[in-house]
Formats: sequence, structure tokens, C-alpha cells
Amino acid sequence: MVSLLTFAQITGTVVDASTGDPIPGALIQWHDTDIKTSTDFDGIFTIEKPSGATLLMASAPEFAMVHKSVISRSGTINFELVSQSDISGVDVVAESDGTGHDFGSPTLQININQRELRKAACCNLSESFETNASVDVSFTDAVTGAKQIEMLGLSGRYVLIQRENIPFARGLNSTTGISFIPGPFIGSIQLTKGLSSVVNGYESISGQINAEFLQPSDDKYFMLNGFVNQGARFETNAWFGTEVSDKVEVGTLLHYSNVPFTQDRNDDGFADMPAGQQISVHNRWKYFLNEKWGGQLGFSITADDRFSGQTGPEFDNSVPAPGPWQFDQTNNRYEIFGKTGYVDPSNLNRSIGVVYSVNMQNRDAQVGLRNLTSNQNSAYVNAIYQDVLGSVDHGIKAGLSYQYDNIEERLDSVQGPNLFTFDRMESVPGAFVEYTYSSDAPVTLVLGTRVDYHNLFGWLVTPRLNIKYEPATGSVIRLGGGRGMRTANILSENMSALASGREFQVFGNGIQQERAWNIGLSFSQAFLLFDKGATFSVDGFYTRFNNKMIGDFYPNQTFIAYFNNQFGASSSLSSIAQLDFEPMENLNVRVAYKYLDARDAFIDGIQTSYRVPNHRAFLNVGYEFGQSGWKADATWNWFGAQRVPTWTYNENTGSHLSPSFSLIHAQVNKTIGENWEVYVGVDNLLDYRQDNPIQAADRPYSSDFESNAVYGPIFGRMLYAGFYYNLSK
Repeated sequence: MVSLLTFAQITGTVVDASTGDPIPGALIQWHDTDIKTSTDFDGIFTIEKPSGATLLMASAPEFAMVHKSVISRSGTINFELVSQSDISGVDVVAESDGTGHDFGSPTLQININQRELRKAACCNLSESFETNASVDVSFTDAVTGAKQIEMLGLSGRYVLIQRENIPFARGLNSTTGISFIPGPFIGSIQLTKGLSSVVNGYESISGQINAEFLQPSDDKYFMLNGFVNQGARFETNAWFGTEVSDKVEVGTLLHYSNVPFTQDRNDDGFADMPAGQQISVHNRWKYFLNEKWGGQLGFSITADDRFSGQTGPEFDNSVPAPGPWQFDQTNNRYEIFGKTGYVDPSNLNRSIGVVYSVNMQNRDAQVGLRNLTSNQNSAYVNAIYQDVLGSVDHGIKAGLSYQYDNIEERLDSVQGPNLFTFDRMESVPGAFVEYTYSSDAPVTLVLGTRVDYHNLFGWLVTPRLNIKYEPATGSVIRLGGGRGMRTANILSENMSALASGREFQVFGNGIQQERAWNIGLSFSQAFLLFDKGATFSVDGFYTRFNNKMIGDFYPNQTFIAYFNNQFGASSSLSSIAQLDFEPMENLNVRVAYKYLDARDAFIDGIQTSYRVPNHRAFLNVGYEFGQSGWKADATWNWFGAQRVPTWTYNENTGSHLSPSFSLIHAQVNKTIGENWEVYVGVDNLLDYRQDNPIQAADRPYSSDFESNAVYGPIFGRMLYAGFYYNLSK
């Protein structure tokens, strides 16, 4: 066996991200060591890798520094440096080869790039975490096809989901945003567990997901993707990028997906998944006025239609009804967004960035005998000033922000009477400041506070703290905590409860803020295993709510939505241990175990939250067949028992628990030449299906009808195939 003290070599290139031109003389250095080198005239470098070194940094004058986590003893690492003049109010985040913990970040951040995303059929953001153990995705019910993500044992509405550091899945879009971002549009994802920076607002509670789209400056100027699966889903995506001039670039992304008809494979009379179509257009213009000014301006349009329900000619006549039980939804969203940045040429550490967005969304849904109408108009602006205090060891960010929301929610009966109406206008100016201490010392500290004034809820103070400590090379300990809050949308975020025969009730004031404190501790270690790089990490997070919106499937055939500040404190405890290693050349393994203890303050007392398994195990194995272009990937998920709604109340909690089950997904990719990549795969290889996901499916207009007891797959095994075609500049 090779001694752990021997050196290996890393080779690679450093290029300008906007032009692809090589950067000669760029500095390459291992973090916390004196081992460094520089690139030659063609931007090529070779550097020895000392034992224990895991973070490789690349920098050059007038370019932002980029770092990458490197766990292999040898190989190729390429860098794309972004010019300091190309600022957009965000920090440059480096990508690693697939998925990995960012050892340089003071928060617990996981970077996911296209290499990882193409291991599975990522048709949209909700399907982009199949090979990641930190995020779970599930259906909210057995009818509407709505999906939700789970992080730290909490619903995805507590995750700040951004598109390129602009808030995206919030308000009415908090329940649909994860399906409004097509997977092939995504260049990379930064996933932060726990509270994120105060610069991004006060709405994150359990974490942050930032999706970076393909850029006009990427090396591709055309990409075409196609996908089809056994459920009759067809999808195509196209990307065009070109230079209009030496100072202007334009990129356009087009998406179309369609499920033309429904299928009922379990013969319960209901569609296993909705049919419908989605059309999305995303266009942006990036401009570089001079070495000081730059930015981008763009628009995005999404139109989504879904229908589901009873599929056969037989339908319930137990009560007067207009026909078969149906779910029919139309959802449209329009957005204009932009970023403008300025860099002081006399001090490249000093910059100003302005991020802004204006959007409108309207959704109309018929769910059985009830209609839900929702509308939202929003505007957002965030101005960020960044500088250093005396030296680069002391960084400062400060700024002003403004968020405007006008949201209307209305629930009616098809017979005419209005059941509930919740309209609100929110106007929230705010200010923030964030101090960062980072030097050659083993401690990095980020301390931030923001103060906002809410026209409905008064003054809001949001303190947050993150500390990173490196006791030794390759070891990182992080501690973080603070406060987060958000305004709940009591009808839209409980729409799945309408797919039920229960009476829908709202108890108390329906317009309130959810508020919580979150604290987290993590440990990450990079080391050699089987003479190759490996990473082990373990983390734990505890979230305690001062006020939380609860959806209680009460045992007397009633669904009650309310806020729990009068029934006790809801909480969530989450812990995960994960090991990434390479037992042999080209074989990568990721294994993880997650424990969750999520509890809500229900009317009957504090009990386990719905659809959150206490235990989950995860295994992902990927293999690349040398230089042949073949790749294979398989993922195994085991889900422990989880509490589901039930009609029958029983003190024996076991009567409320689902069985545990396993899912296996697999995919094979083949690269053909320089332009083509094709793939075939299968979701739910073992064909596991939940028995009777809909209660009283033959009587959907009766009070016994219930579709919210879903915990597992309904459709069963799903075969799929697809391709990517790329043309490079």
C-alpha cells in the first residue's frame, strides 16, 4: 500500500468563465499549506497533493478566488474564474466533481453540479435530490400530484428556495415552485442546511436551496434535452446562448412537458398521477459596460395545467353532484428580474450589488366540490454593499431591502357560497449588516442581524451566527443558530386537505407569521480510505417554533388549520451521518443514515408530525467504465414507519403508522462523441406500491373519502429514457 505520506499530482486548467480564455500566471495553492504553483501561458498547471490536503484554491488579479474540495489523490481539476467586474450581488461558489460538502463555507453547504444531476432523471427541481440524503421528496396526497420537499424534518415551505439568489418558491409559489424550475435549466445547486445569511432575508428556517441556471457565458451555445417515461410523460428542453457583442450576451431556455392522458394501474377508479402540460420560457441579457459596471436583465413565464380525479364512467351518486370527482388546476406565473453591480477599481474588495424582481402569479383550482382561487403580486429589491474593514480578514456586508406582496386566497363551494377568504398586503422595508472574520487562523465567524418593519406584524429582528473551526487539516466543526419567520398561506399550503371528504375549518386568525429558532452543530472530516479520498460528516439540528401553522386531520371527520401558539410548541430534531468514499478506481459510494423526530402541537396534544419517518437509510453507488463513456448509478432508499392521517382514532399509535419500505432507482448513461449523451433508467425498480392510497375511492363525495393517507409510491415501477445534445462554442 502506498504510504499516506507520499504525494500525488493534480493537473488542470484555469480559464476565464466569461470567455473561456486561459489565464496565465494564476496562483494555485493548497489551503493551509505552502504548496503552490502557477499556470503556464496556456492556463495549465500541475501541483503535488500532500497527504491530508483537501481544499485547492485558484486566484488571479481582477478575478474572484475559487476553491474546490478535492478528495482524490490524483486527477484533473479545472477552474473557471469570474471577473470581479461581473458581479451580481452574490458570492462566487465553486463546484466540485459531483456532490460534496464545501469545506470552505462557514455554513453547512452542499454543492451539487450537473455531473451529479445527470445521475438521475431530474425533470424539475423537486426531482434533483434523488442521489442526496439531506432532502426527501414526497407527494402530499394521492390525487393532486403536488410534491413537497422535506429538510431537517420540516416541510419545504420552511426552506428558502432561490433562483440565483432571488427568492423564488415563496408565497403562493411555495407549494409549486419546486416544479416550476426545469432540471435541465440548472447548472448547479447550493444547498445550505440550517439558517442562511441575513443578506437573503428572514424567511429561511430549516435551510436554503439556491439553483443556478445555465449562463450565456457557459461553454455551450446550444443544448437540447428530451425525456419520456412509462407514465406517458414527454418533456423537451432547449437552451440557446450567444454573444450579441463583446459586452452583451443573451441566453434563452425553453421547456415543454406533457402528460396527455391519465392512468389507473391500481384499479381504484382514480388517476395514479395527474395529466396536463407545462410551458416555461426563461430569457436573460447579461451586459458588461466597463470594468466597473455589469449586470443582467431577464424575464420568466410559466404556464402549468393539471387535471386528475376519477377516470372511469362509474362515479359516486351517493350525494347530488355534477359528475365524476375531478381535480382541475390552472397555474400561471410571470416575472421580470435583474441584477446590477459596481466594483470599485481602486479597491476590488469594495462593491455594490442590486438584485430585483417583480412577479405575478394566479392559480385557479377545482378540487371536488370546492374551488380555490389564489392571486399574488410581488416586488423585491435588495441592495448590498460589500467591503473589508482594515484588512481582508474582516469583511462586511450591509444593505437595504424591500419586499411587497399582495396575496388573495378564496375558497368557495361549487354550489356558490364563499367558505373562506384571506387577503393581505405586506410591505416590508428592512436593513441588514453581516460581519465576517476569516484569516489563516482556524476560526471563521459570520455574525449578522437584520431589522425589518412589517406593516402587519411590526418590527422584526433576525439575529444569526455561524462559526467554523478547523482543528486540523481536513477537519471542520460548525456551529450555527438564529431566528427565522415567514407569513403562512393557510389555504394554498393546505390545498391537499381539500382532496378529502372532511369538513375544512380554519380556527382563529388565518393570517399569522410562523416563527422559529434553529440551532445546528456539524462535523466534517476528509481522509484517505482504500488509498483514495473519503469524506465523513455528521450533523444535528434542532428547530423550535414559537408559532407554527398546523394542519390537523382531526378524528371527527374534520380538517382544522390553525396556529399552535395556544396548544404548545412544535419542534423538530434532525441528525444525519454520511460517508462518501471510493473503494476502487471509478467506483463512488455514498451511504447515510438519518434520524428525525418532528412533533406538532395538535389539538389533542403534542404528537409526531404527519408523513415524517423517524428513520431513513440511504445508499448510492456510481461507476464509470473508464474512457468508454458508459456510467451506471443506483440508489437505495429505506423509509421507516411514518404517521399518516386516519379516520379511526385509537390510543395505540401503531394504528396510525405506515409500514416501512424500500425504493431502488437505477440509471445508465452513455456519452457518444463530443455532443451526445443518452440515458435509460428505472424508478422504483422493485415495483413497490402503497395498498389503497385512497380511502373510500368509490364514494368520493361522502364524508369517508380521504386521499391524504399517502406515504409511498402509487404508480409503481417507472421506466424512462432520454438524451442530451450539446454544441460547444
